[in-house]
Amino acid sequence: MLTYSKLRNIEQNEKMVSSLTSIGIDFYQEALSYISELEEKIEEERRKDPASRKLLLLSDELRNTKRILNNIFERREKKIIMAALLAARAARKPPENMTREEKIFYENLVELLKENRRKIFELKRKEFLTIR
Repeated sequence: MLTYSKLRNIEQNEKMVSSLTSIGIDFYQEALSYISELEEKIEEERRKDPASRKLLLLSDELRNTKRILNNIFERREKKIIMAALLAARAARKPPENMTREEKIFYENLVELLKENRRKIFELKRKEFLTIR
């Protein structure tokens, strides 16, 4: 089960390492589930006592959790984009520790980059032949 503490640890690990850290294949589903649970707790607390200290703490936790998740996502996204760029230029194996969603993103991105490279070099080749 994902917790705020685990999210903070993942965020710190992603900052320190240039490769993708192991977060589990279902990380994003777990993170979204955790956010949903927090939102439910907030609504429940709001119904009980709209001015409670617990409501304020839960709201802060939700806001920070979303910020941390976004930071993790953006760091991992950047690492995946760089790996895809290297793979499109030279045959390289995909990075390890990707989630399901990240694998799909990586594969689509590599294919898009390769296709773009093919189109550009075909166009240059045609222009070169036409000029000659």
